[in-house]
Amino acid sequence: GILDDGAVIINLESMIGISRCSTITKRIIKYMDETMDSWTSKLGNSFPRREIELNEKSSKEFIDNLRKLTHNKKCADCGMEPTVWASVNLGVFLCLRCGSIHRGIGTHISIPKGCTGTYLWGPDELQNMASLGNDKAEATYGGKESRPPINASDDIWKHFIVDKYEKRKYSKIREVEVADLLNLDDKAFSSDQAYSTDDSKHFSTLKIKTTQKIDRGEDFFSQYGV
Repeated sequence: GILDDGAVIINLESMIGISRCSTITKRIIKYMDETMDSWTSKLGNSFPRREIELNEKSSKEFIDNLRKLTHNKKCADCGMEPTVWASVNLGVFLCLRCGSIHRGIGTHISIPKGCTGTYLWGPDELQNMASLGNDKAEATYGGKESRPPINASDDIWKHFIVDKYEKRKYSKIREVEVADLLNLDDKAFSSDQAYSTDDSKHFSTLKIKTTQKIDRGEDFFSQYGV
């Protein structure tokens, strides 16, 4: 039919039949439900929102445990304590000041996320933070010996951080080796992987399932004791 304003109403039932129309309608509703019920991490992967929210407390405890590890207690950039920010793509923990600077250098370099707020955390983000960390970042990007004075301006620190992560000015390894060391290829988030840490006081082995689907009823975080 045609409305007064010229809009055309398409009667799906008359065009494709009631049975098929019902099937298409159900598929549309299902797609909308799944889309509205999904949660996307800062790394761009989607997960069931219900599962992420159910595991909010456990994921927060997990991040706190990572922050307590010896090599993550001090900011990856300036060396100050405590670490209250994280860069989920670089896998480093940062102090308040450096975290704020990371927020201003562009997500093509660093994707920062607060560790002490009400942020939800995804399995892919947790895996990145656990498998990388400040010690591996130092081995990859360097810069510890080239840090500006702690009382240097934010502009100077911003320049240092961009040189460190984007330009890899302080890295002692070839750029092609960086990807191998960080293991950030597409396969990194498509299978079960185990990672170990040297600090068994807080946790020993992490095993995270990073497929897009999380089975209903699965106690995701019980695998690593939180």
